[in-house]
Amino acid sequence: MAVYVLDSLNQQATARVVSGEADLGIAPQRQTPPELTQQSLLRDRMRLVCRPDHPLAARSRVSWPQALQHPFVSLTPDFTNRLQADLFKHSASLALHPTHEVSFITTALGMVRGGFGITAQPSQALPLLESFGLVSRPLLSPTVDRHLSLFCPRARALSPAAESFKDFLIGELLESEDGQ
Repeated sequence: MAVYVLDSLNQQATARVVSGEADLGIAPQRQTPPELTQQSLLRDRMRLVCRPDHPLAARSRVSWPQALQHPFVSLTPDFTNRLQADLFKHSASLALHPTHEVSFITTALGMVRGGFGITAQPSQALPLLESFGLVSRPLLSPTVDRHLSLFCPRARALSPAAESFKDFLIGELLESEDGQ
């Protein structure tokens, strides 16, 4: 049995499962195509990421209104639109106007390191920060979570390798929640 990882932009993950190119997909929660099922995997809190010499790095916590006053490096329009919708749920004044939009977290972190602005990334990205020389601070007022989901085909069975990986993944996530 073997599991192969197909690295994709989030919006391509569900399309790859629908087409049969992938057995399952992991992506942020979204409207589910009728051909797929969606299972929530985890909730991941968004955090501010900036250079250690940035003025916001001196704060122990940062509010969204404070963060949005600075040049912002965002991910794809899909990420930006979802983040904006979450912010607008709390206040119409929380308008996100990215200075830059990129496709990958590592590109966003590189741009922040280069002084092009700040970013907001899920806490699962925190292990990457040290290698980029960046710091993270909690983002509050409001807190915004990203929900990751597992997408599986509705009409076809998973391969044994995919089924085993799915069981492993869900087991590991449940175990990590119990350990918190």
